[in-house]
Amino acid sequence: MPTLDERRLLDLLPTIHRLRDAESGGALQALVAVMAREIAVVQEGIDQGYDDLFIETCADWVVPYIGDLLGTTLLRPIPGLGSGARAEVANTLALRRRKGTLAVVEEIARDITQWPAVAVECFQRLATTQHMRHVRAAPPATLDLRDRRALELVDTAFDRSAHVVEVRRIASARGRWNIPNIAIVLHRLRAVPMVDVTAARIDDFRCTFDPLGIDQPLYTLPDEERAITDLAQPIHVPIPITRLAMRDDLDAYYGPGRSIAVTINDVRVDAADVRVCDLSDAGAGAWAHAPVDHVAIDPVLGRLALPSGAPAPAPGTVLVTYHVGAADTIGGGGYARTVAPFAAPPAVVEDGAGLAAAFANFGAVPRILVADARSYTVPAAAPNLAIAAGVRAVVAAADGARPLITITGGDFVIEGDEGAVLELEGLCLAGATVRVRGPLARLVIRHCTLVPGLARTRTNEPVAPDAPSLIVESPLVEVEIDASILGGIRAVRGARVQVTHSIIDATARRRVAYGAVADPLRAGGDLALEAVTVIGTIHAARLDASNAMLVAERDAPGAPVEAAQRQEGCVRYSWLPRTSRVASPFRCLPDDARPGVRPEFTTLRFGVPGQAQLAPHAPRAIRDGGED
Repeated sequence: MPTLDERRLLDLLPTIHRLRDAESGGALQALVAVMAREIAVVQEGIDQGYDDLFIETCADWVVPYIGDLLGTTLLRPIPGLGSGARAEVANTLALRRRKGTLAVVEEIARDITQWPAVAVECFQRLATTQHMRHVRAAPPATLDLRDRRALELVDTAFDRSAHVVEVRRIASARGRWNIPNIAIVLHRLRAVPMVDVTAARIDDFRCTFDPLGIDQPLYTLPDEERAITDLAQPIHVPIPITRLAMRDDLDAYYGPGRSIAVTINDVRVDAADVRVCDLSDAGAGAWAHAPVDHVAIDPVLGRLALPSGAPAPAPGTVLVTYHVGAADTIGGGGYARTVAPFAAPPAVVEDGAGLAAAFANFGAVPRILVADARSYTVPAAAPNLAIAAGVRAVVAAADGARPLITITGGDFVIEGDEGAVLELEGLCLAGATVRVRGPLARLVIRHCTLVPGLARTRTNEPVAPDAPSLIVESPLVEVEIDASILGGIRAVRGARVQVTHSIIDATARRRVAYGAVADPLRAGGDLALEAVTVIGTIHAARLDASNAMLVAERDAPGAPVEAAQRQEGCVRYSWLPRTSRVASPFRCLPDDARPGVRPEFTTLRFGVPGQAQLAPHAPRAIRDGGED
């Protein structure tokens, strides 16, 4: 609607009146200016009234009234999510408009569980005869055996094959394919980014994406759905990337901001120079494909083959960006985390020589920031890190980085004087045991991976399966471990180890996860666990555990989980073997009513997606057995 401003109102007057008004001093123009201001106020009110009909443009005071019309109960904004009343009402309105549609079912499942979801109308996948009055344009029929992509999607959320009707109850988890059923497939693993990581070299022209040198399936970085009406496709959920999917749509998976990227000698490899290949073992140490003039990627095995027709890149110059599947954001990686602030400017490290020099100069500058996610090799020393009395020392990786630090020639020794504190954050330590000596007051390990078994073979077996990741030799040390993955722990009596939201992996249920330094089968220091999965036996002076999974077995006489002091401590809302000897177990499993309840996991193997994640078919008593 045109605005009636002062100029427009004057133009509506006869010319003779405007001329006489100009000769007499402009009294009429002043009157028109006053009228124009009042008309503008009325016009603004009309425009705002129209805007107030829509949640996107209404005034703030109107939002609760629109919410009341919808029957929406407004919640408080959730810190960190940036959501408010307007967004909540707008989201409710969008869902109500599409109530009952498959897209909304998918959206609600995703919002409730915080897992990517795919909704499937099961009757659309039934093999049925056609009704002439309701012809289905593309009914599923016999699967085309030439359609390799369709074959690859069988038994996934995107299965396009035909199914016979199943009349069993859906509650039995076996009656899925029936006319009234809708399946909601939740993807419980998340894609954790690993940005510009040093690829592990097998030889001059062959690498693995994983810096530890193991085969690792690469996961899809989920793309955003453009509209609420869109249904999820494979590119929208964090699932393993298949060779056919990446080959058919390379630009969707490869490149800056995508799931995979490769950099050689500081030059990003263009998609035109990439081929998707099967790089499986072909005997005699060779792979099934050896490229001559292009880079070959196998997303299923996480392998990379460089062109043999070009000079071999120098060690450490092949950087890869990829995503791994993980049940949670622990152990370091490209996920967002808050790096503790430094008390003074740190020594910033960007190469292996710089890291070794920073360790050697740690007494003068006890603050190190590793700026990237590359691989570093540091020789063992006695000690590697020396911390003066009362000093707070920090060795951390930058936010979004998880550098691999390989120690060669011995243990990684930490010595601290009285009152000293050391914090390790965002690091992956391999090749050696971390050994703590001296009257260090506190050691904090946060968002780190201390590789179980010290290192991994090409087949992802532990190099030293019985070697612990951490040895605490001082009885005065308090160790705090949070959001980390590590191997076994040995601690002397008097030391206290507190582990939260982490995995302790002794590489087997019968190996020692926690024990004394001199004799692992005897009680070590005090141990406190909160939301921790422990793989291996535990022998502690005092044991406190809550919401923990203590997965242990023992062939020899004795308890797989044992506390020497059973007058103190408490184990609550946890699973532990029935033959364990601990203090005051409270609401733990198994119990007398459910003696055969055992946990089932997706996998317990380090380096495999879903480590220590409860399987969907795990007993409900365990899945619902936590404190919350």
